[in-house]
Amino acid sequence: MSWFKALACFLLMLTGNLLASSALAAVIFASVIGSDGTGDGSFTFPFRTLQHAYAQAQIGDTVKLVEPGDYGPATIDKAITIIGTPGAGIFDPGGNAITVNAGPQDTVTIDNLIIDQGTGTGNGIQVNKVHKLNLYDVSIRTGSGPASAVSFRPNTNAEFYVDRLTTEGFAPIIAEGWGLKLTPRDGAHVTGVLNRVFARNNMNGIVSAPVGSSMVDVTILNSIFSNTEFAVTSKGAGSNLYLGDTSITGNERGLRRQNGGNIFSVQNNRLFGNTANGSFSGVINVQ
Repeated sequence: MSWFKALACFLLMLTGNLLASSALAAVIFASVIGSDGTGDGSFTFPFRTLQHAYAQAQIGDTVKLVEPGDYGPATIDKAITIIGTPGAGIFDPGGNAITVNAGPQDTVTIDNLIIDQGTGTGNGIQVNKVHKLNLYDVSIRTGSGPASAVSFRPNTNAEFYVDRLTTEGFAPIIAEGWGLKLTPRDGAHVTGVLNRVFARNNMNGIVSAPVGSSMVDVTILNSIFSNTEFAVTSKGAGSNLYLGDTSITGNERGLRRQNGGNIFSVQNNRLFGNTANGSFSGVINVQ
């Protein structure tokens, strides 16, 4: 199966699953003028915080954040969809903004959310276990300490689809900061698609470094990595990144391959204007 056919099948399956789940889901509302004490989760009487609204939701439900503002951090341990609105998010939470400890069959979707760690040191989204993670229109600014905008570290097989993700580090750039960090454990195999990612002002734009016998196979499309120390890093024989229509420019190092890690060019990449560009493992011709 060609690379594009495999991607098309993945997207079709993802869309079908989203449509099927949305047909049965209830909607729980939260608002900055709501109340966790007296609200009932309706649009008229919303809850106040994301964590409380999530706790009242059933598997497969949707939590809707109806207004701009801070809804506080949350820990997720079941299938859920979280939908924000422009200006709605989690600000200076003092730790991880969202922690995902869902089941091995659960799908977690986050749409239209801002995460700003302020001067904190937690991760934006830390994924410890999930079956599928979907991120749409998410913007994450990391804080003043070592942290990742998205840390994806499951110990069972998992996949993700990301469309329109912006990651930005705390200024000035700090050591050991990551836009995206993919470190599956315990033999887990992570697959996914990153589409329209804009990673900037981090020590590392994206690092794929599976632990032990774990594997990463991730496609990066239509993305930009700029103003990082290391834009794209693939570390270890189980790490395979596939880039298409992506710009890597204005970094100290564009591509970094370590310990057998692979970074393949699929089509139309722009690798220029870096102090050291680095090189692709090879070119894959699309059929």
